[in-house]
Amino acid sequence: MDIAAALKGYSQATRQIQLDTTMAGTFVVERFHGREVVDESFRFEIDVLSASGASSLNRPGIQA
Repeated sequence: MDIAAALKGYSQATRQIQLDTTMAGTFVVERFHGREVVDESFRFEIDVLSASGASSLNRPGIQA
């Protein structure tokens, strides 16, 4: 199965959650989990899908 071809039709347009990135239209949220507690930091884990195998989420100083 060609994953890139399968994802070609996916769009954020009809999703309840959308990502706003400098790489517009590259990612679609598959799943997310968030936690917020009084007197603690919040944490969100987001699983995304991309039709591009060349996409990189690395940022300097942060492990992807």
